[in-house]
Amino acid sequence: MTWPEGNGRLVSHLYGKAKSKVRLGLAAAEIIPNDANGQNGVDVIAIDHEGQSAVGFHAKQVVFAAPHFLGSYVIRPYRENPPAHTGEFQYGAWMVANLFLRDRPKDRGFPLAWDNVPYESPALGYVVATHQRGLDRGPTVFTYYYPLCDADRAKRGRDCWLLAATIGRMWL
Repeated sequence: MTWPEGNGRLVSHLYGKAKSKVRLGLAAAEIIPNDANGQNGVDVIAIDHEGQSAVGFHAKQVVFAAPHFLGSYVIRPYRENPPAHTGEFQYGAWMVANLFLRDRPKDRGFPLAWDNVPYESPALGYVVATHQRGLDRGPTVFTYYYPLCDADRAKRGRDCWLLAATIGRMWL
């Protein structure tokens, strides 16, 4: 499902439903699952950026929606005894480029698709970032995705070529 405003539509809908319970300006500092002593649920300690004070919450459930590596800093059991899967996770480097075009490319017998994946290419391809405008002519933006790690290097245990590249004496 897509909308012209992207995921902003989902955020607006959820915010509209929960507006009275939403508190902005807080950052979760610690998440503590409570399964002991009959206290099911999760305690969350957050920092109020305006008042620079700690605020506590108790909830039945919490969704931790942050980069994977932050879990071992924020989720108490992960910090004290990290599960095996936390060390197995790997990030990959990607090049993402926005190409601003004055006009659409010429049709080659089939219409331009929203998601365009080249056959037998390491690239993920590109998406037509302006597809939700409903126009099939005029200026557009292609967002191109290319992995900077390849499967062969991963099998050999080497880093991504981007991470191993040098610029002068400086390592990336």
